[in-house]
Amino acid sequence: GAQTFALRAEPVSTKGDYAAIAATPGIDGDIWVATRESVYHSTDSGATFVQLEGMKKAHIGFGMAAPRKKTPAIYINGTAAGTEGTFRSDDGGASWVRIDDPEHQFGWKNEVIGDPRVYGRVYLATGGRGIVYGEPAGSAGGMAGQ
Repeated sequence: GAQTFALRAEPVSTKGDYAAIAATPGIDGDIWVATRESVYHSTDSGATFVQLEGMKKAHIGFGMAAPRKKTPAIYINGTAAGTEGTFRSDDGGASWVRIDDPEHQFGWKNEVIGDPRVYGRVYLATGGRGIVYGEPAGSAGGMAGQ
């Protein structure tokens, strides 16, 4: 009942004032941690973490798995490979596709989450501009703002 806590592993780097954590639905021990400098992934309940190269300061959310996939789609608002935007992974974070573009940033983007029943539909909480959602447009999988 969360009455006691114990240190499981050495903490990841948390320089600065930003950290976010998310657990992958339906996958025991699958944890994502984002800090101002990096994004980390653990598949063993936090005993070890792997740092994802080029990713930082991300909000992390999950949605329905892609067709013929078992793991949920992963969405981030953050930075990947030096580019700030919204990204999706359909393979557990091994690869990422950008689903927004520079013309559709919607102001300050905060939380992100995929629809649990519709693959590719994503919801973005914006700073003062409400909640927007998008769905894949064509075969490229880009986001069409709604």
